Amino acid sequence: RSALVARTDWTIDSCVDLQGDVLSGRAIAVLKQLRPDLEALGGPTAEELMAWDARMTVDSNAALLFSRLMIELGQAIGGDEAARDGLSQTPIGPEEVLLLLAGGLHEMWWDDVRTAEKEPQRMILDRVLERLDELDHGEQWGEVHQVVFEHPLAWIPRAGRLMGGSWNRGPFPVAGDNVTVNASYWSRRRPFAVTTISAMRFVADH
Repeated sequence: RSALVARTDWTIDSCVDLQGDVLSGRAIAVLKQLRPDLEALGGPTAEELMAWDARMTVDSNAALLFSRLMIELGQAIGGDEAARDGLSQTPIGPEEVLLLLAGGLHEMWWDDVRTAEKEPQRMILDRVLERLDELDHGEQWGEVHQVVFEHPLAWIPRAGRLMGGSWNRGPFPVAGDNVTVNASYWSRRRPFAVTTISAMRFVADH
């Protein structure tokens, strides 16, 4: 909606460009909040994220780093409470991470309840960045953010299992994520494996 109201001179070409837009508003907002800490902590991950244009393109290393950052932060922030309360996974997802960074959640979430020490935001972020610094920074978003089109008969016992590999199509790299105009979705239980993509979009003037 914000993209639509930002201009009035829409053409067919500009509408097509809009439908393919992979700029992540979430990434812009999160990295704006984190920038003072990223500048202070430094390191390969911090430097790459600060230089990134926030576009979730298939050939972007930083797009993958950012997506991993959000998973790692969610686990670091809420994983301790989840373990304490018997939950199967952290209650903190990307939206909650952004809310916490913006002051919408109590800062006590940063503290690791498993330790006697009270950990502040920068300490938790430093731990997460250290883990990300150890990863392969040459890997691209499209190498892990992929979709497979499963043949409708692949579920058939025996034959489906045997022939599914030849019947199915993919994997294909997919740009964007769940907050870009060119939207795609994946589950936290299977990070980055695309479950849903847009089939058709159009803008109707009524």
